[in-house]
Amino acid sequence: MLKTKKKELLKILILIFVFIFAVSCNNIFNFGNKNKTNSKSKEKQENEEKKQKEQINEEYTGITVPLDAVNFSIENELLYYNKQLFTGRVTFTTNEGYSGYFTFSNGVMEGVYELKRNGNVEIGKTAGNKAIYVKTKSNSGYENEIIYDENNGLIKEVNYVDGEYEDNFDFSNKFSGKIKKFGKIYNFSESTKKIKDGLNDETETESKNNNKNEIIVDKKDEIFIYNYSLREDDDYIIITERQYKGDKKNYRYLVFMGEKEEIFPRFGKDMLKVFKSIFTDIQGASNAQINTSTNANNEITQETATNYQSTSTSAPSQNNNTSNNQSSDEDLATLDRVYDEVINKGNESYLNNFSSSQLSIIRNTIYAKRGYIFKKEKYKNYFSRKSWYKGTSYSENIITPNEKKLAELILSKE
Repeated sequence: MLKTKKKELLKILILIFVFIFAVSCNNIFNFGNKNKTNSKSKEKQENEEKKQKEQINEEYTGITVPLDAVNFSIENELLYYNKQLFTGRVTFTTNEGYSGYFTFSNGVMEGVYELKRNGNVEIGKTAGNKAIYVKTKSNSGYENEIIYDENNGLIKEVNYVDGEYEDNFDFSNKFSGKIKKFGKIYNFSESTKKIKDGLNDETETESKNNNKNEIIVDKKDEIFIYNYSLREDDDYIIITERQYKGDKKNYRYLVFMGEKEEIFPRFGKDMLKVFKSIFTDIQGASNAQINTSTNANNEITQETATNYQSTSTSAPSQNNNTSNNQSSDEDLATLDRVYDEVINKGNESYLNNFSSSQLSIIRNTIYAKRGYIFKKEKYKNYFSRKSWYKGTSYSENIITPNEKKLAELILSKE
C-alpha cells in the first residue's frame, strides 16, 4: 500500500517537472523570438531613416517650374498649375532674399525641399505637406537634423552639432543619447522614460551611474557629470543638459557648472504654411510690379503728378506688424495674425487658440524681431537659429507700446 502511494507521488512529481520544463522552454523560445522581432524592427527603422537621407541627395529628374503668381494657385490645400494639380518641383526666389524649391505630387507637398537665406540652409523631406526629415545649417556653424515618424508625425531622433560638441537623442522607443565630449563618445539610456511619459524625474543622484540618463567624463585629475532630462508639452520637447564637476573618489556631485536647453518641435511642421507665406510674397511682388507698370504707362496731368508725388513721399503709416522681409518665417507669420486679431481688432479671446508653450514663443518673438538679446538659454538657442534674428540690445524697452500691451496680454494667458 505504501509502495503504491510512493509510486503515485513519484508520477506526480515527474509530471510537474515535465510541465515546468516545457513552460521554461516555451519562454526561452518566445524570448528569443521577441529579441529577433525587436532586432528586425530596429533594423527596419534604421533602413527607413537611411533611405530618407539618401533620397535627399538623389538627383532629381522630374519637371521644374519657377513659382509665379499667374499660373499657380492654391485651392483646398492643394497646389494647381494652369488649373491642373501640380506634380513636379517648384523653385522660387523672393525679393526678401529667400530661395529654394519644394516638390509636389498631385498638388500635395511630397518629397525633397530646400530653403536658403543669408547663408542659412534648411533641407528636408515632406509627406502629406508635413516635414518628416529636416536638416538645418546656420551661418554660425550650428547644425541639427530631426527625424519624424511618417505615420503619426512625432519626433523620433535629433542630431545636432555645436562647435566641438555633437549630440544624438533618440525618442523612438526610450529616451537615449549618444554624446560626444572632448573627442570621445558616451552613451546613456533611460529605460523607464519614453517620450509619451511627459516630464522626467529630475532628482539628483548621489552614486556613480545610478541615474541612467547621465554620462561621466573622466578627464585626468577631475571628472564631469552631464545629466540629461526630457520634458514635453503639446508642441515642443525640451532637452536640458546639466553639468556638474564631480568628486573623483566616489563620483558624487560637487559643483553645479551650468545648464543649457535645446528646444525642438514635437511634430513635423506644416510645410504648406511655409510655402503659402512664400507664395504670398511672390504675389505681392507681382502686384507691385503690375501697379508700377500701370502708373508708368498712364499719362498724368501736372496737377495729378504733383498730388501723386506728394502722396508717395509722405511718411509711411505706422505698422507695428512684422516687416515683409521676415514674413516667410512661421513664428513671425503667427505673430502677425495674433497682432492683427488682438491689437487691431481687439479680439483678446483669440489667444485662447494657443497652448501655453505657443504663447511663450509668440510673446518672445515680439522681442526677438526687435533685436532683444535673450539671457535665458532656452530662447537664446531657439531664436539664434532664425535667419532674421539679429540680437542688438539687452533692453526690454525696444518694443512699441502696442507690442508691450500685446506681450502683457499674452503673459496673462500663459
